[in-house]
Amino acid sequence: MDAKDIASPPLNTYAKAYQTGNGIITFLKPQILSCSYETENKVVTLTDVESLDLENLEVLKFQERKVQNGYIADIYMIQATRKGKYDNVCIELKYQSSVIEFNEWVNCSWFADLI
Repeated sequence: MDAKDIASPPLNTYAKAYQTGNGIITFLKPQILSCSYETENKVVTLTDVESLDLENLEVLKFQERKVQNGYIADIYMIQATRKGKYDNVCIELKYQSSVIEFNEWVNCSWFADLI
């Protein structure tokens, strides 16, 4: 692959770099500060998310702020498919740091602006 291939990627129809797949965020030393979700028209509050199936949820809002010894994130998710059990999930999470993996190396990512 040469610079021309990267600058004009065949799978990217956008003018700028574009991520074509999903990503994974792994929180190191996480602690749930609050968690609530809707199911069957009622709001449920949790102190942990061990039983919460996050697979069919889509993150709409993610705000992170630095605090002493780590970060706090406010995460808002909605049901991504009709198969989802939960909707309007709100999580406030404290953690030491995070690791972000884009795409799980499944789809192509192009970074044309790097040239």
